[in-house]
Amino acid sequence: MKVRFETLDAFFSSDLGHRLQHQICSFFVKQKIHDIPSVLIGSELPFLTAFEKNTPHLIARINNFPEKNETFRPLYTFHSIPVIFASVLTFDDCQNCPLIIKEAARILKSKGFLFMIIKNTTLFQTISIQNCKEICHKHLLSQLKLNGFSVKNNHGLIYLPFNGKIFEKTENVLFPLNFKGGTFSLLGAQKKMFVNQSVKNFRSARMTKASVLTSPRT
Repeated sequence: MKVRFETLDAFFSSDLGHRLQHQICSFFVKQKIHDIPSVLIGSELPFLTAFEKNTPHLIARINNFPEKNETFRPLYTFHSIPVIFASVLTFDDCQNCPLIIKEAARILKSKGFLFMIIKNTTLFQTISIQNCKEICHKHLLSQLKLNGFSVKNNHGLIYLPFNGKIFEKTENVLFPLNFKGGTFSLLGAQKKMFVNQSVKNFRSARMTKASVLTSPRT
């Protein structure tokens, strides 16, 4: 049986949406994010309950994405950010997911964290939210690794997407056990201190250095 929601707002106003917010809040209670300068990308709805308990210092909220193949101009002025929160749920979010990860790698400080909320691709989709899209979990992990991130947290969320107290209580037991899977996932990826350069990138860097050394000075 599939539960359908017309909007993201409608989902997060439902019992299932509140359960998801509660699970996200349970995770962030243990994270040191209070008053930490941070950037929020996408909808704030998944993080609302968490931010009430453990409030970061949001210095920017980005919810307007560029057209395909354009640069992510809203983040140009930022650098050395400790934490980025990203809810990658809508079609626009998902389309821009590779760009979000790339920009996060650029503006985060070394060992900074990118926390992402996604809706997983599953064999049976029991929650349908209009204008929301699923992401392949395995592909996302690969994208994070390619951009110099190490995944430190990988929590499945909403294992039993059904209304009812019995399902809610069961999930309260399952969530701390950190099983993989679930309708949604929360990932915490840390930017590595040093990103290994490919041979191609290394040669490019050497050519750039050489051209600087041999170019005439003004």
